[in-house]
Amino acid sequence: LGHSEHFCQIRHDYHQLMSDLNELAYYAQISDYCAQVGANFSGHILLEDQITWHVMFEGNLINLLRHMHITGVDMLSSLPDEVFGMAFTPKLARSIAELYGTNHVMSEVSGFNQGTTLTEMGRITLTDMYNSIMLQLAFGVDIFASYYPDNDEDGTKQKIVDAVTLATEEIAGKRASDTLLLYPIETMMRHRKPLYHNIEICYEPIIREQGDNSWTTMKACESAMLGVQYAMFNAQHNFTYIDANTANHQAAKGKWKNFVVGACDITDQTLLAINRLAASGTQIIWYAPEGTEMFDGEFAKLPAGTIRVTSEEELISILCPNGTVLTGDTKGIVMAENDKAVLLVNKDNAKKKVCWHGEFTSIIDAYEAADVAIQKDENGVNFTIGEFAAYIIKK
Repeated sequence: LGHSEHFCQIRHDYHQLMSDLNELAYYAQISDYCAQVGANFSGHILLEDQITWHVMFEGNLINLLRHMHITGVDMLSSLPDEVFGMAFTPKLARSIAELYGTNHVMSEVSGFNQGTTLTEMGRITLTDMYNSIMLQLAFGVDIFASYYPDNDEDGTKQKIVDAVTLATEEIAGKRASDTLLLYPIETMMRHRKPLYHNIEICYEPIIREQGDNSWTTMKACESAMLGVQYAMFNAQHNFTYIDANTANHQAAKGKWKNFVVGACDITDQTLLAINRLAASGTQIIWYAPEGTEMFDGEFAKLPAGTIRVTSEEELISILCPNGTVLTGDTKGIVMAENDKAVLLVNKDNAKKKVCWHGEFTSIIDAYEAADVAIQKDENGVNFTIGEFAAYIIKK
């Protein structure tokens, strides 16, 4: 239960071993069996929503879920703000699928957190359902298992299905990404104490009140990671989650422009990955916002040329030195892109005026399957994205 490097290393080695055994005894064997009998291995795990829970329940999710033939997740809410708040789960799954070449992510879609039927859900509207599915599509899901009731008196649900199908077909295939974001599971392993295994979820406030340094460290690391995630979402800058082990193998491919490391423990494995990526020409960015001061000493371990930033605005200016591809009222608009199209999803109940500066032939409202009114000028293509709307930009 100590805080010294010795105790951190013992915890890391124990949790890493448990993760490796879980992978070999369960995920790898099921994957091999399914391949032998011609079935796809998929599904979702328990409490995948927060990285602070991963060590407690499963281990390194990248190592585990890479064995799925269709990477699977669960989404228990159909309220857009809540789905946006749980974006880490589908985004991590999409990253795993693309890093390991499966390229598909399946998700349950339901209003489980709000009830089990439309009558009980109450707060969920068909607009919420539509937008929450489109958000998941933008985060990387492309196969949906619906738990919604089948009743469709006025044909609205079929219209939702048609819109999602259209958007899925347009955005199919590998997503464009030149930026890696560290999945700092090693920091979680170093600070996850046995004390937390049974009481974290119900008694998190008690842990905070006790002032446990390890818990504070884990939450600060998670906060830095998610700060980067949402900064890039709101700037429509796509990225790929990666752990240190996988990053070591990706360095040889030499295609990554940026590697963003949220404040965390720089372990030997993490430093090796950073040095290899830096040597291949990747720009290393250390993101250390307020509240991550316990990691200040880690920055000195990083290679010369590493850029240190402390705000989301500074981070985006480094990632997008020539400006973002979408300007205007862009906060809360999630973007996905492949080589032929772009999907923009507005999570808010408010219209937003934006300007597109990328490739363009036409813009379609997915729900209406109709062209959007636009105005072109020397700056780009100006248009208004509607409340909870999903637009497809064809290149």
